[in-house]
Amino acid sequence: MTHSDVASPSRRYAGNSAEDRREMRREKILEAAIQVYGEHGYRASTVQAVCDAAGLTKRYFYESYRDSEDLLAACLRRVVVEFAGELAQAAPATQIGREERARLILRAYFETLKEDPPRARLFLLETDGVGSDVVDAMREAQSDIADVLVPMQAGANGRASLQRLGAVAGTARISSVWIADGYALPIDDVVESALRLFTGLLEG
Repeated sequence: MTHSDVASPSRRYAGNSAEDRREMRREKILEAAIQVYGEHGYRASTVQAVCDAAGLTKRYFYESYRDSEDLLAACLRRVVVEFAGELAQAAPATQIGREERARLILRAYFETLKEDPPRARLFLLETDGVGSDVVDAMREAQSDIADVLVPMQAGANGRASLQRLGAVAGTARISSVWIADGYALPIDDVVESALRLFTGLLEG
């Protein structure tokens, strides 16, 4: 037997290592789940449905994720990273008042929700009462969104931090109702309703 007859753990196929291929499969499952959960709902979607959408077998699902809840938490984290990045880009480069900055970012947030219903549904309607992994992911999500929307002032106290997180949670609730109602309320009204939750934090 020659050395070339022996399989190597790092052997490459089509230029990709085993680890590369594993990561690509994980990514395909994640992207498929965001779409499937967003279009059909988490509770109405099976592991098989996600695998079918990804073009992979269940074997590869369990290679990457412990269970559906683990995958949902990963989906939520990915969607939040995307949302936070988009909102950060919406923040004006020039110096303006904190309230006007928050208004612009909130508008971008609600516009993004309306333009991408699957991601909006996954982020806001599919995470209630699922499990601790998803609760932790949602807590992280709200903190990340809060950092973009209302950056904490130097020397801010714990009370301000709690108020900020409460305002973000309230904004999420407004968003959920707006989505569930089919985006019926004009976006200007939704933005101003959410902005009022941040009164006090935006002064000065």
